[in-house]
Amino acid sequence: MTLVHVNRGVLLEMLYIRKGDRLYVTTAKPGYVNIYDNTDPRHPQFLKAIPTAAGAHHMALSSDEGYLFVQNSFLNLKGMSAGSITVIDLVKGEVAGAVDTLKNQGFNPNCIVLLPSDQK
Repeated sequence: MTLVHVNRGVLLEMLYIRKGDRLYVTTAKPGYVNIYDNTDPRHPQFLKAIPTAAGAHHMALSSDEGYLFVQNSFLNLKGMSAGSITVIDLVKGEVAGAVDTLKNQGFNPNCIVLLPSDQK
């Protein structure tokens, strides 16, 4: 498998949706989520890059796979540690918002986990 990422930095983490036909890949500097059509896993096709924030690294999908949460802090390295979480609306293909995770107090997220809701 070869991923073409149109000069968007070093590829860090990959995440597939359950069906396997979409692939999301983060780059830390600059911070992006690169989206690929993975219908043919041997030849993923680059679709789009969505800007997040410096240090885009770990990702988590909402249970309905409608939102992607991106942790923006790569080892607290200078220029790669925005200390936030970017929320991407995958239906619209754009950033829906961001969460500052105590970055003003000097804390940065190191991982991200979403727990299923028990409400139906």
